[in-house]
Amino acid sequence: MNKNKNKNKIKFSLMSIVLMLTLFSLPLRSDEGNKNNVIFITLDGVRWQDIVGSPDPFLDFTDRNPTWPFIQQHIIPNGVFIGNREVGSFMNVSNIYKVSLPGYFNILSGKQTSCWNNDCGRITVPTFMEHISSKLKLKKDEVATFASWKEILDAIEHKKGSILSDGPQFVDERADDITLNLASKFLRKNNPRLLYIALNDPDRFGHLGQYDHYIKALRKFDS
Repeated sequence: MNKNKNKNKIKFSLMSIVLMLTLFSLPLRSDEGNKNNVIFITLDGVRWQDIVGSPDPFLDFTDRNPTWPFIQQHIIPNGVFIGNREVGSFMNVSNIYKVSLPGYFNILSGKQTSCWNNDCGRITVPTFMEHISSKLKLKKDEVATFASWKEILDAIEHKKGSILSDGPQFVDERADDITLNLASKFLRKNNPRLLYIALNDPDRFGHLGQYDHYIKALRKFDS
């Protein structure tokens, strides 16, 4: 989606994707004693139906293969998955407009904020990333964010410069491949205690009505 053209992304047509946030936290054991490292990932614009099942037959009449076979078979059964409404598990967006930036503010601060659109500017309350950095007295390169949508950089910290971050510089969005490549290189070199990766391709293709590309983006993430 071109967030410059439609920065409030409130509703989509059927051929677009209803806004949801899919979160995974993968604890990794570091080489430094008993310290734990965490990779925290958000994938914007994903429908819960496409996580637990196959492509929507109303949008794709031919593809009935699972959308996320690895995650469905290995991650969900061995972790905690919230949001499969078919089995009575509900997770609801707290802001009535179902807009991206307020959702990220809520996730990263752990509370409802006064942000209701994508033009809020920087978050005004401390985030959990800032709290972890301060509580554990971590160095700046031990907590980092890599984002495909530049507005994420306003959501990760209420004091600019407290969290190491990387996002699009001259455009609103960049391809997830770029973000993942940069994050992967940083991870191998610096072994951060907390790494947040904010991906955006499914949302972008959903707003363009390109359901086939949306599914490809999900499967690429699963692989």
